Amino acid sequence: MAPNWRNALKLNSSDTWDPSHRFATSWLLTPWVLFAVRAVFALYAFTTLFFIIGWQASGHDGFDIHDVRKSFSYFTILCYWGQAIYFLLASTHTFTYAHTTQPLLRRLPPFLRTLYTLLHTTVTVFPLLVTLIFWSILYPTLPITTPFALYTNTSQHALNALFALFEIAATRAAPAPWIHLLWCALLLALYCGLAFATEAVKGYY
Repeated sequence: MAPNWRNALKLNSSDTWDPSHRFATSWLLTPWVLFAVRAVFALYAFTTLFFIIGWQASGHDGFDIHDVRKSFSYFTILCYWGQAIYFLLASTHTFTYAHTTQPLLRRLPPFLRTLYTLLHTTVTVFPLLVTLIFWSILYPTLPITTPFALYTNTSQHALNALFALFEIAATRAAPAPWIHLLWCALLLALYCGLAFATEAVKGYY
């Protein structure tokens, strides 16, 4: 039987999409506690991102505004923005579920629900990949010598993995559909293309 790509992408009606509210609930925590945890993660991630921008733009530690622009070419930064946005959305959905028993997520159009499930997959997969590559390959060549470097690397190369593992282990979100493997591979391929194009034009990855 041919695969049902429509179901794999979860482009079905709200009556059958996530009927037990797995994206908004936890097997371990109450909805209100889950909302609080996700909200704290979102607040921390956004605070970190904007602090880094402010620190670099103000010229501390030899940085300047060009480093802010360059940062948006780095997979680590893009993944961390993805996590920040995800936890903001996830905390909103969890809050609406805790408040009304109907998460906002189920009221969204099917296409947006599809994008949300893909976002969930990326924020539970890519941060682990980032952390593994950084500590096994990059860290030996990038010594952490300043408080700013310690803060940013701990936040973006350690806590990011903790955030991802929390979503995997503590929530009721179902395993990602296999079709997401294709989408993740495509996103990585697009990023590699961007990285090589940036290196060719700007001289850095």
